[in-house]
Amino acid sequence: MNKLIKTSFNLSEKDYEMLKDLAAERHVSGADIVRQAISNFKYFHDVQKKGGSILAEDSEKNIVKLIFR
Repeated sequence: MNKLIKTSFNLSEKDYEMLKDLAAERHVSGADIVRQAISNFKYFHDVQKKGGSILAEDSEKNIVKLIFR
């Protein structure tokens, strides 16, 4: 495992509630959710930087293009 570095940041109440809800639903810590979000965002960023697209399929089988700015 990589060395962990303690950090802190501020979240709005809404963002904090979303973080808590996601962590509870997945049975992981808030830190795990943040680490996963960073990893996902880095992947999406790298794909788009190289000219690729990120596509998602909704529950009705519609395909949408995701844009990260």
